[in-house]
Amino acid sequence: KARPAASKGVFLRKLAISSTMGAGARVEIATLTA
Repeated sequence: KARPAASKGVFLRKLAISSTMGAGARVEIATLTA
């Protein structure tokens, strides 16, 4: 309980952005190699 709820929201947002970027990169690579 040392961390405030705000930091948790920022962490989740970063995780979502990184996961979507990773998925986008994977799609681009698949399109280029296809």
